[in-house]
Amino acid sequence: YVLFRVQKEVPPSVAPLNEIRDQVLTGWKQDQARADLRAKVEATLKQGGFDALKDLGATIQTLTDTTLSAHAELASHSGIRKAMLDTAAGQTTPAFWTEDGKLWVARVKARTPAPALTFQTRKALVESIQSQEAGKLLSAEQEALHSSGNLHPGFSSLWGRLDGIWINEDYVKALAASSSGDDN
Repeated sequence: YVLFRVQKEVPPSVAPLNEIRDQVLTGWKQDQARADLRAKVEATLKQGGFDALKDLGATIQTLTDTTLSAHAELASHSGIRKAMLDTAAGQTTPAFWTEDGKLWVARVKARTPAPALTFQTRKALVESIQSQEAGKLLSAEQEALHSSGNLHPGFSSLWGRLDGIWINEDYVKALAASSSGDDN
């Protein structure tokens, strides 16, 4: 449990416009430029297809015989993943902005159904998912140990050697109890 004592309440506020005018204007200009570029790309796609995008200076990459899961940066984007699944073969997906600031659009040329699952493929799939989740849990545990170890600067020389510090909570409680008993 964590307990907090409120010492001071500060009401939420927005800075005066004259202080943040440049930031707001820059953000608005970027949003407008992105919206204009997206509209221009979609109009160009309707008129001339992907070949016409080269006139806009676009880089076109062709991927064949691939799955969406093979491209983690695209599969992690929920809009792109949904658009790829919802778009019929021969159609073009809507345009999306990726995390790295690129405008992404695709034409699905063909769809290949996934092979039927057998016992062995299901087992391999479950083991793969379990390995991924175990890796995530392990890295979260390591991060927690790392942050916990950084709270104890006296142990910093051991931190690199042990790659983490185990803290015996019973000993800490006993130490706290004995030190409070000494004060009485």
